[in-house]
Amino acid sequence: MPTLTDHAAEHRVSRAEFEALREAQRDGSRYELLAGEVLVTPSPSFLHQCASGGQTC
Repeated sequence: MPTLTDHAAEHRVSRAEFEALREAQRDGSRYELLAGEVLVTPSPSFLHQCASGGQTC
């Protein structure tokens, strides 16, 4: 089964495809489109938020 990485090597993602992917993946991750490639950064963990002062722990 092809993965997102396999797909990116064959095909540059258009803005419309990227927007559809981002809307479908409501998982809290940060999605970026750079030169036709999709970059995904996971959302910060609870521990990270505590350490950075973003939440009261």
